[in-house]
Amino acid sequence: MTELIDAKYKEALSKIKTLLFAATSVSITTDAATMHTGDSYVTVTAHWLDAKWKMMSCVLGVAISNVSHTAEEIASLVKDLVNVEFMLENRLDSIGTDQGANFLAAVRLLIEEGVSEEQEQHNPQAAALVTLFRAISNNINNGPMLLDALRKHQCNP
Repeated sequence: MTELIDAKYKEALSKIKTLLFAATSVSITTDAATMHTGDSYVTVTAHWLDAKWKMMSCVLGVAISNVSHTAEEIASLVKDLVNVEFMLENRLDSIGTDQGANFLAAVRLLIEEGVSEEQEQHNPQAAALVTLFRAISNNINNGPMLLDALRKHQCNP
């Protein structure tokens, strides 16, 4: 059974890497959560448009941690996934996070280390927008619900 799971994992990973390799520009979002059990997780998700302009997303990694979500830990995880595991270093367009000080500091570290080249690439609202656009693209027939979702995320002058 373990061999079958390992084989399926390697097959899925290969497909993801092939899709990401074809992307000319990739954005990532990252977030963290601590469960009621005390386990702490950091997730990194890639987002890109395929050749047919279809929005694609894939979780690149979820790391469990027994320590707090420090900027150094977050930056290390992102760097390993972007540069080593998925080789996105020359195609990383933006990094989306929440406004947490640890995530803002992690992005600064990534910029200093050359993982992300420009400070403008950090977009603290990207995660919410990606979630909203994903909901729209997946539920295009649910008009009234989508209008409500758009109104909630709309900027009011």
